[in-house]
Amino acid sequence: MLYFKIDPSNNAILDALDGDFSAYNTKADSAVNGKPFLTEVVVTDPPCDYGTQVKEGPVDSYDGVNATRVYTVRDKTAEERAAETIWSTLQFMERFTKQERGAIRAAAKQSDDVEDWLDLLRAAQEVKPTDPRTVSGMAALVAAGLLTAQRSAEILAP
Repeated sequence: MLYFKIDPSNNAILDALDGDFSAYNTKADSAVNGKPFLTEVVVTDPPCDYGTQVKEGPVDSYDGVNATRVYTVRDKTAEERAAETIWSTLQFMERFTKQERGAIRAAAKQSDDVEDWLDLLRAAQEVKPTDPRTVSGMAALVAAGLLTAQRSAEILAP
């Protein structure tokens, strides 16, 4: 059982305690002795699909009568999904068209930046779209005219 320890002078939550505290100072006792008291907390804790959602909180409150601890659930943002995305090198390269892959290989023969990125990519076991090496490599492909900025964003989208 979850309880909040409440300061009777201002109804501030002093602490959250889990366990059996039935012998502790009650609100009625507190009215007499002015010492902090414990009150039972109603917890709202909705289920969360951690693959697509984020659980936030808790937000604790006491309004003089009711004590609550509330968690909320929301869908992950595009940025949060991207931060968790991991592709194998093959999966990442398959996000490019065959023509784009051919242009990248041809450009690697002419550009040290593109060649270096392609070598690192081939050595990688996994690719994360938010990794600075991935981001800078894709920027090099855009700078070399091999991709548009829009196409780069499409490739990096989760």
